[in-house]
Amino acid sequence: MAVIGFATPDVANRLYPTIASNDRADVVAAYLCQRGIVVKRGRGLGAARPLLGGDDTPAKVRNERVEIWLLDAGR
Repeated sequence: MAVIGFATPDVANRLYPTIASNDRADVVAAYLCQRGIVVKRGRGLGAARPLLGGDDTPAKVRNERVEIWLLDAGR
């Protein structure tokens, strides 16, 4: 299982999306680990792979997210 964080682009601070997405992934991974769920990796992808384009509130809400990816056991 991989925990992947995402964020919206920030024109004023280009590091923000990477930091925020990593923080999101770390919090969710820690929560799962505390409950006995094995997380192989947790990382942030910054502003990569937005669900919605634009900088309005609905787009920001959808793009600021964490996804849980189930990985092949053979990997």
